[in-house]
Amino acid sequence: MLIWKVIALKRIASLLSAWLIAEGKLGDEQAAVVAYGAMTAVNTVTTTLLLGIAAWVTNLGPLLAVAALTGASLRVLTGGAHYTSPWRCSLASAAAYLGMAFGAMQMGIASPAALGMAGAVVWAAGTVVIWRFAPTDTKAYPLPEAKRQRLRRLSLAYSAFVAILWSVALAQGVNPVLLAAALLAYGWQLFTVTPAGFTVIRTVDQGLLSLGIGGEA
Repeated sequence: MLIWKVIALKRIASLLSAWLIAEGKLGDEQAAVVAYGAMTAVNTVTTTLLLGIAAWVTNLGPLLAVAALTGASLRVLTGGAHYTSPWRCSLASAAAYLGMAFGAMQMGIASPAALGMAGAVVWAAGTVVIWRFAPTDTKAYPLPEAKRQRLRRLSLAYSAFVAILWSVALAQGVNPVLLAAALLAYGWQLFTVTPAGFTVIRTVDQGLLSLGIGGEA
């Protein structure tokens, strides 16, 4: 039997959020935030487990870890497109990070100058994307305007910090493959914030659904 039929992630998240809401005696607005947080937590744990399996099979643990940490930490601030099933979200996310790890192995053979140029282009484009599109809303938790502005400022500050840290690491001769993995994850995460990114995620989501992967929407 398929794993998403055995382990119902939506059901797990629903039970978790119901317990937290009952224990905290939360109102409707707080309950919506808790429900969204519970689903996010369940997705994060599942994706982490899938990445652990991928790391064991491919021996690409460090690259997967760098890519996942870079992408996930930025997503907390910027949001991004969502899948309609937690299993499709976890499976597609793990597959994307695995693709980044393999891509980083190819990019890592580039000269430091070429990698630095690629970094400059990606960081510059990322700044524009954050300014134009981040953070994104979710149906479950629309962002108040004040919080949207605060998250945008935090996203820009965090992006600048990561860019400086990445540049210093490049200058210090840190393994370029690891730097490439971080760069690809940064670029992909900010792509998911754009209208084009939403279209791609929706297309992948519908394609997986049509194949019966990840359960119902």
